[in-house]
Amino acid sequence: RTVDVHVRRLRAKLGDYETLISTVRGVGYGFARHGSESEE
Repeated sequence: RTVDVHVRRLRAKLGDYETLISTVRGVGYGFARHGSESEE
């Protein structure tokens, strides 16, 4: 899927900060603030 490919490439470019983008099952993706996991 197109979005998945873009997120994968963005995570690769973020390097050590790739955990800022989290996968939310059944919803999509979330952005975690301050390097922590998403607050759900």
